[in-house]
Amino acid sequence: MRRTDMDSDAHTPGSAAGSAPAPVPSHTPPFSSRAVRRVARFADQVRAALGLRRTIHAGGARYIETNSEPLRRALSRRGSGSKEFIVEFADGYRHLIHCTPHRVYADIMEPRLLPCYEMLLSCLRPGMRALDFGCGTGYGSAWLVDVVGPSGAVVALDRDLESIVYAQRRYAAPNAAFEVGWTNALSGETDGAFDVVVSLDAFREDDDPHAVVRELWRVLRPGGWMLIVTPAPLGPASKNGPGAPRAFEPRELSDLVKRACEDQIRSDAPEGQSPGPIQWDEGSGPDRQAEDDQSAGTAEPVATSAAPDHSGILISKPGR
Repeated sequence: MRRTDMDSDAHTPGSAAGSAPAPVPSHTPPFSSRAVRRVARFADQVRAALGLRRTIHAGGARYIETNSEPLRRALSRRGSGSKEFIVEFADGYRHLIHCTPHRVYADIMEPRLLPCYEMLLSCLRPGMRALDFGCGTGYGSAWLVDVVGPSGAVVALDRDLESIVYAQRRYAAPNAAFEVGWTNALSGETDGAFDVVVSLDAFREDDDPHAVVRELWRVLRPGGWMLIVTPAPLGPASKNGPGAPRAFEPRELSDLVKRACEDQIRSDAPEGQSPGPIQWDEGSGPDRQAEDDQSAGTAEPVATSAAPDHSGILISKPGR
């Protein structure tokens, strides 16, 4: 989210003849954001040329550079693609991290997917149990913990050990569990165990997204909400080399998710019974879903303003 502060100076009319001239404002207008970025880039270049390394204090931890290459340059097309830091937490524990375009540490990088998490605000209530599948370094999971409150709980899963070890230290909370794992880690969860399921940029090229969505749908309770977001094929998030999240066209993702959900509903049906087709109410949203229609699900696309280079679908599970 960007916030622009605009300062305006009150206009002082010219003075009458013979009176003292209007005073000259003593303050200097702030730099434009473009000028600030230029200064920051120049400072980074000077530090790199001198071989100086920075230490950044954020979130109760210290981030210590292991080399002088600026983070911005390292993650650019001309850079190495990765930037190492040693993180030192308040208890003295140290952890080596590698910032990449897909491994985002919110204390020192832009938490680019946070606006997508914030789209769930109308679906969340204190006391809910949420699953963050493919949680990365955990900044979105921490946001979920704040929203569901101490009476709720968040289970956060990711296959990346570095990210999970970091999240366990940085975002530790009594009602948050950060675990290494994928769909296999959900085998112990009962059907309908979660009120909300979110999966952002989680799929990779060797995944079976249909099978993943079916399992996420299984652990979602009837009436709960699931948010799936992936990079769009033409967006910059889909062009960052090996390990990049798998990209989907908006309609392709919507069809995939709804088809997987319907398959899971059929597999859950009692033997000898075949449920009719699910009536998806496109675009109704969580605040407009009809409470008396227990056979209908709801699906809506992710707003492009939240993630303009991503595709996504927010979908509710029909009641029983």
